[in-house]
Amino acid sequence: MGISSEVQIQERTTASTTGVFVTILDANRQLNLLIDEPILPSDVFDQVTLAVLYSAAILAHYGVEEFVPEADSFDGYKRPSDVYALLLNATDLLSQVAENAGASVLTLSSRRNIPDDVEPGHVYDIARILVAGLAQVTNALDAEDVFPDLERPDLIFPTQVYARATVLQRQLEQINELL
Repeated sequence: MGISSEVQIQERTTASTTGVFVTILDANRQLNLLIDEPILPSDVFDQVTLAVLYSAAILAHYGVEEFVPEADSFDGYKRPSDVYALLLNATDLLSQVAENAGASVLTLSSRRNIPDDVEPGHVYDIARILVAGLAQVTNALDAEDVFPDLERPDLIFPTQVYARATVLQRQLEQINELL
């Protein structure tokens, strides 16, 4: 590659894993600005829907018949930062659920300051963390997949993503009560 300078190995510090992860998220936020095809609300919606499906499998595993609760009523004024905040809260619930299920998941504090310039790509990162964590919990519980009929709007805006995220939030609250 033609790089001639040597980099000195840095000594390990006592940085927390959460602190390191937050730094990675911040770096990823900057990298998201460089991609040719930006991440859209529809991409985030699909990830949140996948998280809802994993949660539905866990609820069905415990015999809950209505494993996909209703979404909040329509509120046309939601922005990516609103979805980001809601999904950060969901990561707290996921941490509790995983601990009770004996699964190991990445934890992320919801007390983190939410930047003013949140874009769908930033929300996507949090949604992927939730999907990965719920996959771990589903696997730990040996829950079987379920495929409820979930409506997908043709045009997706942060408001629809927020509504789907409220479903996930309710599911995680239910799961937490069951465990």
